[in-house]
Amino acid sequence: MSFKVREISPFKDASVVIGILAFYATHFGVPTGTNKGEVWKMPAPLAVVGGGVLGIIAWAAGCT
Repeated sequence: MSFKVREISPFKDASVVIGILAFYATHFGVPTGTNKGEVWKMPAPLAVVGGGVLGIIAWAAGCT
């Protein structure tokens, strides 16, 4: 699926990076920094919305 998205995406490198970041945040979590070893796992719907927002930003910035 990721290879197909890269082929049809107008900004190929940005879409790959957005996908990797979203996967990492939902699967492994993001360190909170308050307690050692504590992580915050991003809910999947928030990752979808965040990926869309990052995609719009990449489009507006002209990332190719």
